[in-house]
Amino acid sequence: MTFLIEQYDDGNNSATNSFTAPSAGLYHFEVRVVWRSLSATDQVVSLGLFNSSFSATVPVNEVIVPVTVGVSGPNFTATLSTNLKLNAGDVITVGGKQSTSTGGGLTAASTQTHYFSDSKVY
Repeated sequence: MTFLIEQYDDGNNSATNSFTAPSAGLYHFEVRVVWRSLSATDQVVSLGLFNSSFSATVPVNEVIVPVTVGVSGPNFTATLSTNLKLNAGDVITVGGKQSTSTGGGLTAASTQTHYFSDSKVY
């Protein structure tokens, strides 16, 4: 997932869209992703953070957003804010999914941007 806005990205490698913890500690992450409207009502989308040293398929933190708008509805935002205890070299990536295979998807570059921020708490 490519982020148009990145802040406090010490150790972030935007070429691979991941954050690598430069040292062990507690890190705070903020993620915002804008989805296009889905093709059906009463669907869900999820936004998750994945730690490569734990699992590439099971998120270490995830938010699930119910979506009640259909194909003619507006774009909508999913946000995730969390603290994660990481070891040096842990790689964090962001992933998203939706419950319908048609419609939706991430918005392209516009004034509605995806956002990623990370910072070390201690």
